[in-house]
Amino acid sequence: MDKRIENKINRKKLCYLLPCYEQNTATHYFHLYELIERLGEDINISLVVENSSGKPQIKNLVGCYVQRFKFLPLRILELFILLVVLRLKGYKKFYIHYNLLPALIASIVTKILGGETYIWSCVENKAYFARWEFSLAAMKRKFLIDLPTVLAFQWATFLVTCSHFMARYYEKNFGLSGRKILVIPNWINTQRLNPFLDGRAKKILREELCIKDEKVILYLGTLGEHKGVHLLPSIVEKIKDCHKKVVFIIAGDGPYKEELIKEIERKRLKDWVRVIGSVPNRLVKNYFIISDIYIHPASREEFGRVLLEAMATGVPFVSTTGGGGVLAFTSQKQKEYITPVNKIDLFCDKILELLKDEKQREELRLEGFRVVADFTLEKTVERFKTIIQGG
Repeated sequence: MDKRIENKINRKKLCYLLPCYEQNTATHYFHLYELIERLGEDINISLVVENSSGKPQIKNLVGCYVQRFKFLPLRILELFILLVVLRLKGYKKFYIHYNLLPALIASIVTKILGGETYIWSCVENKAYFARWEFSLAAMKRKFLIDLPTVLAFQWATFLVTCSHFMARYYEKNFGLSGRKILVIPNWINTQRLNPFLDGRAKKILREELCIKDEKVILYLGTLGEHKGVHLLPSIVEKIKDCHKKVVFIIAGDGPYKEELIKEIERKRLKDWVRVIGSVPNRLVKNYFIISDIYIHPASREEFGRVLLEAMATGVPFVSTTGGGGVLAFTSQKQKEYITPVNKIDLFCDKILELLKDEKQREELRLEGFRVVADFTLEKTVERFKTIIQGG
């Protein structure tokens, strides 16, 4: 038998379940596609996708199945049968990214036929739980999301999360044993985000956005109040009054977008702001490499992968603590530019301090390169294989 075929037959197996696939996604799912592809070089991965905008373009898979049924009872039966078949084919480990229903079904399959279920979660779930009250909306939320969340965490063999900060959150709020919680930090592909490869793209994009010699401050992410987006107009107003040659780029989409645009117009800030909408994750590097400072004014942030992207592209940042999550992976030097939540004056002071101090920006740029070296795709592949696949 060919040695390569023999090695593939003898490799460990993993069923990876994704809620969705979209090649040009602006979400963190793009990072998952890269991880799955890289893991597939050493592990036999069978990918199951709940919803897909087309055939998933992920290499190194042993199998890929996109669910066909939309009618919920048929969808449940379809997934149950599929996971049973995979279990009988020797797949003992099922890894689910966030999705509650597949996590519950996989847990039932492994309880009956043996095996292990892993559910990834990195969100303060209870912040979104509905209050117990006699209203249709609250009861639907309780029985369709809140209770299934608790059951999914309890039934899974392991809950996987992004930091020890979040591990403590799940222990405290869901009563999970520390032994049941595994930590695999968020990661980024530093090779794809290498800032030294695209000097021409930087020049072209600055011209497209009508940016000359202004300093560029970037926000890129969900346009929601929990990310502090409602504070951006006030931040722009305070900064431009103290530093005339500055441009803010706001990239992303979300529920606060229309209100944000209205507020920018009301405050007459259009000359200092470029709102450019959603950016596919594969293109975000272009916006980082034209920026001098990245800002992250989130009121709640469990991790903040976007800060890793800023580090990888050599962009110093000013951030809030996000309630604590940001402090879990940043250095002491970076913490000098991390402020308490909603302290907008202090937040702006830190931005102005960096705008005026080129030496400090360079020191933070180098510090970012140093810190992000521990959160690379390559290191995550090894962590994943060691923790979940047993080496």
